[in-house]
Amino acid sequence: MKLEEAIEIETIHNDHNPDFTDAEREEAHQLLIEAGKRIIKVRPHSFELRMYLLPGETKE
Repeated sequence: MKLEEAIEIETIHNDHNPDFTDAEREEAHQLLIEAGKRIIKVRPHSFELRMYLLPGETKE
């Protein structure tokens, strides 16, 4: 699953949307968790990632 598709499933469609299966919703959820973990891991090594927070992210 592409990250863009995971974001679409998680943000645009609710749990009752018949266009996506429970398995697809779970896969999207897990992919977004892993993407967040990757950002946390690489952020210390990237000036640009250190400079900008994600929407909704706080420093504390």
